[in-house]
Amino acid sequence: MPVRVSVHACLAADVALGAIIGLGVECRHYAERAQQGIAGSYVVSNHITSQAQTTHGQPGDAEDTMDETDLQFSCIASTAAEAIALRSAVRAALVNDTNGILATAKIVVTAPQERMFPQDDIDAYVAQLDLTFYHNPQT
Repeated sequence: MPVRVSVHACLAADVALGAIIGLGVECRHYAERAQQGIAGSYVVSNHITSQAQTTHGQPGDAEDTMDETDLQFSCIASTAAEAIALRSAVRAALVNDTNGILATAKIVVTAPQERMFPQDDIDAYVAQLDLTFYHNPQT
């Protein structure tokens, strides 16, 4: 399963995050870009890079095929405080993964980096979160 699919499933199932961006099919998490006119806070994720990783597994084993994938999450809200709270909720959903979705997909999340960018021209604030995922691209 691709990392993006597992990440979206994790975000869409997290109850605390769902209170901010919706649960299940109502989840306002978008890949690459959001539609025009989205009401409320939302998250846009972008794939930054993927690299195959050398492991110590035997050739052909599941552990032998691991990738490192960097995703960037832009957490958009109408105030800086809401954007920061949204970023914290996204980080908690993915790093802690209480639903076990990423664990089932054998994905490990590391290296969180956080930044804040106010967008004066459009009355929105963006809090960014960069995460690295180690995963088996074949599962």
